[in-house]
Amino acid sequence: MLNNNKFLLGLFLLFVGMALLIDSIGLVSLKSNLVFAYALLGYGLISVYLSLGSDQRGRLFISTAAFLIGVVLYVISQYELLNKYDIILPSVLFISGSGFMVLFIDNTNEKSFLFSSLILYTASILIIYFSGSSGIIDFITRINIIFIDYWAVFLVLMGLGVLLNRYK
Repeated sequence: MLNNNKFLLGLFLLFVGMALLIDSIGLVSLKSNLVFAYALLGYGLISVYLSLGSDQRGRLFISTAAFLIGVVLYVISQYELLNKYDIILPSVLFISGSGFMVLFIDNTNEKSFLFSSLILYTASILIIYFSGSSGIIDFITRINIIFIDYWAVFLVLMGLGVLLNRYK
């Protein structure tokens, strides 16, 4: 398992470093937020897949958070938001709730993870609903558009995770 951790960290650093190097040379113009978003999406997805069932709760929670932070960075860099700071608190609550939900999925005997997750999800949705900035329907629509546009990327990343996991 330790070799998988080092391998994923190495891939993450290699991807970010190469992307920033290509950008600084001027071969391709990249947004640094988008580079970090893709790197966190890939690292988080593969790391969550490898962490499930391994009894490493800390790594599982952090990997889930890394993936969802990548989603937030992607949304911020690709869409024009009137006030980007309005999504920080709901995002933090949603990411925390998702971390607890994945921990519950990994170990369904721990009901406290489920309750914590539901409380954080509810708080996140209430903040979005009562802030009045974009509404919950617009938020869900934007997230769905992202998944529809990039489902192939998710499939490729999951395939890489399966390939990396074959030596377990």
